[in-house]
Amino acid sequence: MLSDISSSFRNILKGLVYPVCVASCKGSDLTNHAITVSSVTSVSFEPASLLVCINSDSSMSNAIDEKVKLNISFLHSSQKNIAELCSNPASKIRRFDNSYWDFDLNANPYIKDAQGVAFCFIDKIINHGTHQVLILNLENVLTKEAAPSPLLYGNQSYLEKFTF
Repeated sequence: MLSDISSSFRNILKGLVYPVCVASCKGSDLTNHAITVSSVTSVSFEPASLLVCINSDSSMSNAIDEKVKLNISFLHSSQKNIAELCSNPASKIRRFDNSYWDFDLNANPYIKDAQGVAFCFIDKIINHGTHQVLILNLENVLTKEAAPSPLLYGNQSYLEKFTF
């Protein structure tokens, strides 16, 4: 059961809106992994880096170590189905049984029609509470020319209609 502070904190976070991304990799176990994450943010421009939080109970958590390269696919508002596929533990074995994926030069999966993809290597892993906090340095970036229309998550649901 959550403490009063944790419960109140969770309620505050429900009122925020987050971009939805898929973190994917060929893990240290040499199998493909992908999970939906909404805790992705920039850290710095030099070096270009991101911070992503991975739940320690997730299917990806045990496959990550400092040698693993990780891709972060920033989802388009039309890709709710991909977010749901990668967030449902029951669909873990069929996450890659579709045409959503492409593979980089390191054979790591990424969402081929995402708004953008950050190709990263892990600089630091910090275990904190229920999550692993990863600091990722970017090796390359893939962006789409179209106007941004990110898939967002807030108040425990996907917000599909946001545009700039």
